[in-house]
Amino acid sequence: MEHLSLIVFCAFIGVMPFLTLAQPVQVIKIPTKYLQEGVIFDASTDNAPIPLGSVSRFTPSLVEITVAEDIINAGYTNQHIKLENCYRQYFGYLDEQGNRVVVVQLINSHVKKKERAIIEDWKTESMSGFGAFFEKNVRKYFVEVVHKKLL
Repeated sequence: MEHLSLIVFCAFIGVMPFLTLAQPVQVIKIPTKYLQEGVIFDASTDNAPIPLGSVSRFTPSLVEITVAEDIINAGYTNQHIKLENCYRQYFGYLDEQGNRVVVVQLINSHVKKKERAIIEDWKTESMSGFGAFFEKNVRKYFVEVVHKKLL
């Protein structure tokens, strides 16, 4: 019986990383800004796409997200991805100067059918990556929300 307990324990440890993949998120929709849904990732998110020099992370508020969306909307010029058709992922961090920065990842919701599997977990996993798909379908913006500027 002791052997069986050890095997079950080892199997659980091997599976444990997969059990922690889902990140705490809040699904939102701001119809005045876009057509798709967005997700706010909690400050405890493991795979947040933030710079190495950041001091700490925070969970962005709806007010901070609205500020970030306004700034992005004002300067957005991409012709391939229509802003209103993008899923959103929101992350927050404090930079070295203590400024509150919201990271907004835009994910094209109109990808080819064969590419849908790449973004199917967008509500729980950061859609950061490399290669042609990500270069074409994902955009990342860093917005300092107190001084209202795009970084």
